[in-house]
Amino acid sequence: MKYEIEPVIGEYHPRRGVVFLLSSDGKITAKAIFEDFDKKIKDTLITRFEYWQSGKVHKKYFHGWDQSEYKGKYTNCFVFKLHTHRLYGFLRSRIKKHPSYQVCVLVLHSEKEDWETYEPDLKKVETIRSTLAVQKAVEDFFRGK
Repeated sequence: MKYEIEPVIGEYHPRRGVVFLLSSDGKITAKAIFEDFDKKIKDTLITRFEYWQSGKVHKKYFHGWDQSEYKGKYTNCFVFKLHTHRLYGFLRSRIKKHPSYQVCVLVLHSEKEDWETYEPDLKKVETIRSTLAVQKAVEDFFRGK
């Protein structure tokens, strides 16, 4: 399976980035669903991406999971939220050339009706994140930066 990375919000930011993972793998749905959103939803999500990118914290807009949740299995997972929409991804730090840079790689869209996170969504993200070809795609993307 081949994977590629595509920036979501344009120019390289010195601190953080948000990117889509692209693939013919049917489990990778974030970009396709994002593209189908109407302009208002897209603009709101982009504002939330930029808010995170600037280093701000807002748990109603986005968050990760710490060691105390799910026995610490999903500490690399991250989600951006808007109404019932969830864009799940994973965080990647310490990219060789940019050791302090952090990127959120968006991979999965999910609809959420309940308060609690649907753990199978996190499992999917973690499986994708730990795939060597995905890790290589992330490294390759930043090699030229």
